[in-house]
Amino acid sequence: MPSGVVLAALLLVVAALIVTRPWQSRVAAAPAATPAAKDTPPAELTAGQLEEGACIDPTTSTATSFAQSVKSDLAAAVASLGPSGPVPTSTSGTGPLSLPQPAVSLWIRQVDTASMSTLQTPYTTTQDVSGFLGLAAHEPVPGSAGYSTAMSAWSLQYGQVAASRSTARSDAKRASNAITALPLDNSPQVRSAISACVSGLLLTVPSAGKRTFLIASDLEENEAPQLAGSFNGSSLVIIQACDSGSASTCGALLTNFLGEMRKLHVGQVTVIRPEDAGAAITQWVHGEAVTA
Repeated sequence: MPSGVVLAALLLVVAALIVTRPWQSRVAAAPAATPAAKDTPPAELTAGQLEEGACIDPTTSTATSFAQSVKSDLAAAVASLGPSGPVPTSTSGTGPLSLPQPAVSLWIRQVDTASMSTLQTPYTTTQDVSGFLGLAAHEPVPGSAGYSTAMSAWSLQYGQVAASRSTARSDAKRASNAITALPLDNSPQVRSAISACVSGLLLTVPSAGKRTFLIASDLEENEAPQLAGSFNGSSLVIIQACDSGSASTCGALLTNFLGEMRKLHVGQVTVIRPEDAGAAITQWVHGEAVTA
């Protein structure tokens, strides 16, 4: 048979195979695209971790009531971390049904002669308050499609949120009582190592989570400055007592102290008068911006 006829016959066979059978050498088809996920919030919301360090100056250069008042304000602020009332219920509205709250670890040291000591004295304490979940989803509407299944899932989420709030409430009460019971080291023999107290916090307060610091003092340091650790840009709230009433004297003490804190890479500094300490301390404990 002539070669031209053979070639033509082969081409006819190949064409028939292509028509009657799938082309096995093709790449497998991509899976069908899935519908885009709905932009809905999670059923439960979380809020992270706050790591807070506070120095209280009970030394005799300030009135005894100053340190006691600051300690009481800290105890009240920690107590307020406990949520009041049950988780709300609603079948309508926008936004989360209840908001979460971060966990709080509060490290308290006192200004004394050896403020940076590693000894666990009766004048230091660390208190932890669990955070609690928020509930993003509103209660399903009775009679709506899939109500029974949706209500079962929502009830489970509601119970988990309620349990976390109960734990936080118990933690806050315990921590507040412990701060209230904390003795103040106001012996006349105690000297004021103020920067050492801050340094002690910088070396012990964990860097995980959001770190913030507070000091309540007249800033009249009569021990050599001891600078260690770093704020790494964390904020500092200063509650400055000024018993003398001298703006120039207290201003000079503040300027000197700020110079030392800048060497430790402090971030935003907010200075508060003792008369405004209650509200400021509550804002600080809750991780909110402190307004002077």
